[in-house]
Amino acid sequence: MKIFKTKFNRLNHVLDVVLITGVLAAILYFTFWPSVILGGSMSPTFSPGDRIIISRIAAISGFSRGDLVMSRIPIDGYNMNMVKRIYGIPGDFVNFGGGILLGDGEYFIVGDNLANSIDSRHFGPINQQQITARVLFRYFPVNIFRQFY
Repeated sequence: MKIFKTKFNRLNHVLDVVLITGVLAAILYFTFWPSVILGGSMSPTFSPGDRIIISRIAAISGFSRGDLVMSRIPIDGYNMNMVKRIYGIPGDFVNFGGGILLGDGEYFIVGDNLANSIDSRHFGPINQQQITARVLFRYFPVNIFRQFY
């Protein structure tokens, strides 16, 4: 009987570890996510190859002018994930060669490298549902680690 209890206790311990690991992995998956900057549209803030951590949960809390966000934008039939800076928030009047009045839930996003960025100047304001995550920090290269939120 003692052998059975020992094996049963070990099995319970293994199941506990598996369950806790699964729960932690799910929390991390929905909270933090690594990403890589591919283009130069956010220079000098980010360079191609910079590694960042984004948060899907932090994107729920709303946004302010200047926040760095990841957005899903349909371009040429593809949904592209882009990191941009929020330039205009709902209710703002943004003047980029003609002006755009932002409605409820609309954001105007731009790249920091205005000369080399496809952004709201090209495809117009985006709605809040298109903002998928908030940029929390850059972790690589290590010598320029920076927190953004």
